[in-house]
Amino acid sequence: MNWLINAAEKAGWQAASKPPISAETSIEDAWRSVAQAYSVSEADLAGQVASLFRLSVAPLDAIEPRAVKLVPEKIARKHHVLPLRETQNEIVIATSDPTDYNAEQAVQFTAGRRVVQCVAGYHSLLDAINAHYSPERAMEWL
Repeated sequence: MNWLINAAEKAGWQAASKPPISAETSIEDAWRSVAQAYSVSEADLAGQVASLFRLSVAPLDAIEPRAVKLVPEKIARKHHVLPLRETQNEIVIATSDPTDYNAEQAVQFTAGRRVVQCVAGYHSLLDAINAHYSPERAMEWL
């Protein structure tokens, strides 16, 4: 997940020391560590990640309920994605890991549409997933 550090450095942000990110670091811990190390919000970091990958920042305040229905909660929580909107051919999802090919493939297979990714910070995306799926079952996925 060095792409998070790359995004921060390309923005010109400075850290006292690079956060300890390894292949075993969870995406949640990586987002938290990088945001803390560079003293930025997850929203600012999401903007830089989106820029690095030439993606849009996810509009988590504009989610279409019919898009959410295309992706089962189990897949959304497993891959930490949230459908935002859909057309006949595409489904737009929010993700905090645009490098997760398995997530993209799972959503594409399930929804039967080409996936377009947008970037959201880990915790704001988690809050949105909880708000649009069964919040009472959120603890089962932790």
